[in-house]
Order: sequence, then C-alpha cells, then structure tokens
Amino acid sequence: MKSWNFMKQGIRFICWMSLFLALEGFSQSIKVSGIVVDSVTHRAIPNVNIAVDASKIGTSTDANGKFSLVIPNNRSTIKISHVGFKTQQKLIYRVDTQLVIQLKAETKNLGIVEISSNRITNLVEKKNLYVIDYLIFENKICVLCFKNRQSQQAQLVLLDGYGNQIESKEMEWIDKIVNDYKLEPFLTSKKSALQILILDSIIAFGNEIEMDEFNEINEAIIAYQSPFYYIRHNYYDNQLVRIYRYNEQNQEVKLLKSITDSAGIERLKDKARLQSALDYTEADARFEEMCFYAPKYLPLIYFDTSFLLFNFNENRIEKLDKQGNTISNTAIEFHQQPDWKQDLLIDSVQKKIYAVFAKNGQYKIAEIDLQLGKIGNKINIPHFQHLENMQINNGRLYFLYQGNIDNRYKELYCMYL
Repeated sequence: MKSWNFMKQGIRFICWMSLFLALEGFSQSIKVSGIVVDSVTHRAIPNVNIAVDASKIGTSTDANGKFSLVIPNNRSTIKISHVGFKTQQKLIYRVDTQLVIQLKAETKNLGIVEISSNRITNLVEKKNLYVIDYLIFENKICVLCFKNRQSQQAQLVLLDGYGNQIESKEMEWIDKIVNDYKLEPFLTSKKSALQILILDSIIAFGNEIEMDEFNEINEAIIAYQSPFYYIRHNYYDNQLVRIYRYNEQNQEVKLLKSITDSAGIERLKDKARLQSALDYTEADARFEEMCFYAPKYLPLIYFDTSFLLFNFNENRIEKLDKQGNTISNTAIEFHQQPDWKQDLLIDSVQKKIYAVFAKNGQYKIAEIDLQLGKIGNKINIPHFQHLENMQINNGRLYFLYQGNIDNRYKELYCMYL
C-alpha cells in the first residue's frame, strides 16, 4: 500500500502543475470546423482533403477526423475528398455550425489480400464453463466463470494456452479481470481490486485495493519500467496530451511528450459561445463530447527493450528509450482505413503487434511492420460477429463470443494464426 500512496502523491504533484496555453484572439475571418465520418460505420476518417472551391485555401482532417478551416465568406463551397470515398461538395452558409460530413465509400478493389486462419477451437466447450471474462498472464489463461448457469458461486480457473485446466478457486462475485499499469492481473468488483498471484501454477491472492484508488492510479499511469512511471495527463478537453516520466527513486518529474490537436484547440474558442445558445441541448453536449472531445488514442507500449508511442494524431510510430529520447520515427497510414478499430493487439512472446479492423460486426487483424509502418495481409476471423476481448499470445488469437448461450455468459475461443 505504501507504493500506491507514494504514486498517488506523484500523480497529484503532476496534476497540480499549472499549464498556460496562450490562445490567439479570434480572427475576424470566417472559421468553419467539424468532423468527417464514414456514412456507414460513422467512424472518423483521418487525412481527408478539404479545399475551398476556386481558391488555394485548404486543410486536412487530423487523426480523429476533425478539421478547422478559415474561409473567405459564408457562401463558399468546400470540396471534401479522400482515397476510397466519393468526393463531396458542400456549401457553407452558417458560420457557427459544427459540420458533420459523411462520406460514402467507393466500391474499388484496393488490392488488400485477406486470408482466413485454419483452425478455431472452443476452449470451454467440454468443460461446461460459463465465462464472464478472461486474461492472459505469463502464457496462462485466467478465466472468470461459473460452472453452470444456475450457480451463484463464481470460479477463477487457470488454463494453459491450449485450454487444459491447471487449477481453480471459488470466488465471490467479481465483475472483471484486468491488468494494472505493471501488467499484473487483478480481479475487480464495484468496491475493490484484488491482485492475482500465479505461484508455480497455483492461484493465490495479494493486495486488495479500493476501486476508486485503483482507478485513479491506473487511469493516469500508461506504462512502467523500473524506476520510471510514465504518466499521461489531458488538458483543454483532451485537446492537449502531455506524457511525463516520474522517477520513483529521486521523485524527479520530466515532460517527455506534448501532443496537441490544433483543430480541437481552435474549436474550444467557440465552445462557450455555442453552449450559451438558446437552442443548445444536453444531446448537443453529448454529441460534442463524443465527436470532438473524446480522449486521444495514443498507446505507449514497452516492446522489446524500448518504448513505442503510436502517435496516431501525427501519423507515426515514435520509438523511444527509457529516458524518453527519440530513437526513430516511422510514418503510418493503416489507421486511415475506414474500418480501422482503435485497438492494438500485442503478442509479447513472438514480438508482434497487430492492428484491428471491423466492419458490420466482422473482425480482421493485420500484423504491423514496425520498421516500415505498413500492415501485412488481413486475417479474417470467420463465422463470428461482434466478438469481444481479443488477446494474442504466442501466435494464438483468443476472444470471447456470446453465441446462443445466456446473455450474461460467453465462450472462450482460440484461433491459430
């Protein structure tokens, strides 16, 4: 508990640090901002070209599909175009409107090869386990489940990578199994988080921590490599992200990265004015939060002796050492595909990272070439729609699927890649 209290002090110290961002005054020019989304999936589309017709004025959407543009007057026409989508033109006649532009995909063969894996196995079919959640830890699978549908006694079952049962423990009702910032497994409920210890294939339990404290720590810390904690803090409605390195030995705090959504900062200038409008509703507020002010997806992953920052905001993978010094930058484009899902799967055994794609409930994954920033062939996950909790370990993809069983429970599958 001492280390948790120590880290709370470190995080609060960083959060107390004041940040001043000098925003420029409002321009007298007419400014338009908004978001571009896929008309079918409603996912944001990055790097869309937006140009004012019959002029040299233009911009492009950021990693979250957002843009801000200064136009000559409120009767200008903007042209919206992107590879794989039909070009669209839009007349601007209301300056204070946050535009939501929906692009329709063009039916073209882009030359992406898709393959299906050879074998998918239901790991719990013959064990009569009704799964609530699972987590892979040190090449073993911790499964939270019930032995039958009527049982009120939850169990924590330990399986090997092939689904063979090793050990089990009866549990009180638990909601989930999650990793903390050190990638150690915890059972969580509404009140507390209980550490899971795997000792020579025996299940044991460690510290129990209040859930509020557990969440506070793990929402702030995004990575850990002793003696350094890597802490993320969001400013200005998530439009500015700063990543700090905290040294637990000397309590030194160092700013490593600062990532700004410039278009989002511009939108904030108009936010108060829009909220004061008489026709502004709670639905409008929720829409703004979802489309414009959601936290940025910027995963920091310790991978093969260095850190990888997937900076989707600036379209690159940044390779960093433990001190935060940049080793290399690799340009990426795969996240611009309209069916890309904001998720990465890490195979720590085979040292591979996969991107996830989803369309109409059908999932595909593709390995990322970390040297070139490109993805390989997409691997289709056939016959399963709306699957959950995908994890990869040692060349095997695991996932939960509800199927035809009770809505509360799921089945655990393994697909060999």
